[in-house]
Amino acid sequence: MALQEQHFNFDFPNSKVLVVGGNGYFGFKLVEALLKQGCKSVRVLDRIQTRFMENPRVDFMCGDICDVESCTKACEGMDIVCHTASHFGNPPFGSLGKGEIEFQVNVLGTRTLLTAAKRAGIKKFIYISSSSAVFNGTRDFVQEKDDCGYPDYFVDHYGRCKAIAEQEVLAANDPKNSFFTIALRPNGIYGEDEMIHIPRVRNLCRFMANTLFIHFGERATCDWTFVDNLIFACFLSMEKLNAKSPASGRVYNITDGEVVGTYFYFYFYFYFYFYLILFSFLFLFQFLTFFFFSIFQELLTFLVHLLKPLVLQFILVFSFLSLSSISLLV
Repeated sequence: MALQEQHFNFDFPNSKVLVVGGNGYFGFKLVEALLKQGCKSVRVLDRIQTRFMENPRVDFMCGDICDVESCTKACEGMDIVCHTASHFGNPPFGSLGKGEIEFQVNVLGTRTLLTAAKRAGIKKFIYISSSSAVFNGTRDFVQEKDDCGYPDYFVDHYGRCKAIAEQEVLAANDPKNSFFTIALRPNGIYGEDEMIHIPRVRNLCRFMANTLFIHFGERATCDWTFVDNLIFACFLSMEKLNAKSPASGRVYNITDGEVVGTYFYFYFYFYFYFYLILFSFLFLFQFLTFFFFSIFQELLTFLVHLLKPLVLQFILVFSFLSLSSISLLV
């Protein structure tokens, strides 16, 4: 059943929802879905605005979640916070660097937003986490429970920081003071207009699939998250989070429930980095060749101009001495 056909026991028209990171892919889709469900107005907090330029029903606030003032202003008068903002890292190496920005945005930013939400009297805090918070590739995750625990080490800084933030969100759950939190763990969000996973996998694998062959076996499978399924989980969280709900203070894995082969996905990453390194070396070789050839050419020209008078003088002196010697002999 399509998301638009679902019925929720929730008062969307009178709800005051803040979507943090609403300029990103999922945040944008969530805002659109909220408006379609009848929300009169949705507030968005993000650092830059490239969407919702002419939508009077979207209250866009430019700000950073690491900034206390921005979070405080954004939370004023709101009932629900959907925190979708995160920082993965910088391509092509993702979050394999020092991890300072990942920690600042994903951990400290979430902490700042939690504090601002509590002070503003917000009732429901929905955090979009990631499967990277629990999966590090050391074991298979097949029909894994939501409370599967956290690994001893992480593949990258993104996973580590998402795990820290997720735990802080769940620990902030405070039913006695009517502050309810929940964390949702998607895995590889995809859907219409998604420009991270689907297009680059499709285009590059189509171009390179016949170049090399790597067989990962039938066990190389994964369960992804369609964007509408994650939106559906957000709507259910808005509906169910209350003092009597067992969902309060819990985390849920959100996927499609349909396992698919992922060898094509590994094809993309293998080929992408292989050709990236190859073309980088070719470009560097060509640049150095041109650079040193230019220097050699300039140096040769300089030496010719420098040595030409000296050579001529040497020839003249040598000729003079030779003639003098011949004269003396005669």
